[in-house]
Amino acid sequence: MQFSSDESVVPRESLPTYTGVRAVSPGFFKAMGIRVLEGDEDALARAAPDDEASPIIFVNESLAQALWPDGESVLGKGVTLPNGTEVPFRIAGVVRDFRQQALSYPIQPDVYFPWAYWAPDRMYLVVRVRGDPEDVAPAVQAAVWSVDRDVPISRVRTLEEVVARTLADTRLTTLLLVLFGGMALTLGAVGVYGVASYTVSQNTFEIGLRMALGAGRGSVLAEVLIRFAALAAAGIGLGLVGALGATRVLSGFLYEISATDPRTYVGVALFLILVALLASLVPALRASRVQPATVLKLE
Repeated sequence: MQFSSDESVVPRESLPTYTGVRAVSPGFFKAMGIRVLEGDEDALARAAPDDEASPIIFVNESLAQALWPDGESVLGKGVTLPNGTEVPFRIAGVVRDFRQQALSYPIQPDVYFPWAYWAPDRMYLVVRVRGDPEDVAPAVQAAVWSVDRDVPISRVRTLEEVVARTLADTRLTTLLLVLFGGMALTLGAVGVYGVASYTVSQNTFEIGLRMALGAGRGSVLAEVLIRFAALAAAGIGLGLVGALGATRVLSGFLYEISATDPRTYVGVALFLILVALLASLVPALRASRVQPATVLKLE
């Protein structure tokens, strides 16, 4: 493979610091459901150990954009890798970004070698099956041992189990946050109910006088609800300011959602206002049923 100019070859010094290097076999991207954006995955099958003059690699979107940010096609371009040789590797394909370590880890630039070039000591065999994976596991083990009986198979897990393991700590933390958040919400609703009840009892004479002068039950009910909705809105506003100030901490518990997602903040604010209105509804109904004559007689 002859490159048209030196500009078509990226030196190893230009690679991002945290570039991952992985060996994959033909069919890996298809088995994992990773979309090949450019190039042909069959190039992995055509790679051979003697491709010293024109070795190929696949790269992910992040690496392609880091090396050629203008968005031009990277197929056929060369990259010199830190593998002890000065022969550039030709980019034969670009695949969609995906997380390698855990869902909470950021996506990093990655290079994918054909398995024919380099086989690490430890490998993972990915098999896409239909039906129950446990029913297929013995057949896969037998196929591996038919090639080399001395190859140890340490673990057999489904990808669902792999993902669940990476999310275990996050799920536990989220569960605790939900429990404590629910307790705080319950205490807040009880507090709103208590304050509303106390305020209504203190203003019974005023409410009775207004109703004696012609105020309807609907207007009294609306006034009490609006008063406490305004107080709840003020408290929620202060809470939102505090939440925005804690975005750096909150971002560590979120996956594929921003810590400042406006829909989340609006939804939570509306929900809390609804809780405050429901908590003050019983005192408001009690205020609307005040008998003006009885109140004025007592006073």
